[in-house]
Amino acid sequence: MPDYTISCIIPTYNRAHLVCDAIDSALAQTYPCHEIIVVDDGSTDNTQQVLAERYGKKIRYIWQENQGVSAARNRGIEAATGEWLAFLDSDDIWLRQKLEFQISAVVQFPSARAVYADDGQMNTDNEYAQAAEIVYFESKERFLKDLMQRCFVPMSSLLVSREQLGEHLRFNEHIRWGEDWDFIAQIASQTSFCKVDFPLVYYRIHNGNNTGNVRMRVTNGTRAIQILYAHEWASQYQHLRNDVIAEFLYDAGYDYYATGSPFSALPYLVRSLYYDPSRINVWLTLFKCAVPGYIRKMIVNTRVSNQ
Repeated sequence: MPDYTISCIIPTYNRAHLVCDAIDSALAQTYPCHEIIVVDDGSTDNTQQVLAERYGKKIRYIWQENQGVSAARNRGIEAATGEWLAFLDSDDIWLRQKLEFQISAVVQFPSARAVYADDGQMNTDNEYAQAAEIVYFESKERFLKDLMQRCFVPMSSLLVSREQLGEHLRFNEHIRWGEDWDFIAQIASQTSFCKVDFPLVYYRIHNGNNTGNVRMRVTNGTRAIQILYAHEWASQYQHLRNDVIAEFLYDAGYDYYATGSPFSALPYLVRSLYYDPSRINVWLTLFKCAVPGYIRKMIVNTRVSNQ
């Protein structure tokens, strides 16, 4: 196994109760990190005290005024000294062989300057006994086209060559949701990815997840999609943009519908149809939201009795 240096970048904000699990998982890697950089984005809880007492010089702690996760990750990139950069959100956990498997992928496919993996549930030992399968995406074009339609690369699984980012490829600090999608797509526009086809990241669901805030997600997510498709290299994918926005808005509307707020879902479903009026699933969900449940039951019962 080659001796690559890896910088682990962990942005955090008011997660003193979670960030230690993330740091511990980085420290426990079977292929060790060269450095672990925790960028505290202006926490107002006791994050700084907890990290100082528990880790001391085992980590590099950087504090900054609150500017958002993009700015925190960019601060970590600028501070990093490793040849490879690995990103880990402060509420996620790496499995112990995460970096080991990914470095194996780098060795096997040296032309791929970025590696990712799935996320999922970890077992009780926080590791996997069997070897993971490495998949190489030979078609950079196909991979990027798929990525332009949805972000399927978990941010906490990304390992990328520092050289690949150069001096200018950074997170867009004006995006507060979907910044990872834009960043990963920019990388994919330049180099091939390979994937460790196994869950190497444990994603925790908690009240602080941004994915749970539908209104914030839609406001910032639609902006992120617009920015994503505004890149010069993205001109060939413009025909996909409206479909992507329509699907994004439908997902938001369906979230409201599924959680018992049908009238909150209506604006998002209508906007989805504006971008793509041919979507049958959106029309059906819109009908369910707009028509009271007892009337829908009457319609169904009438159809059954007439058969």
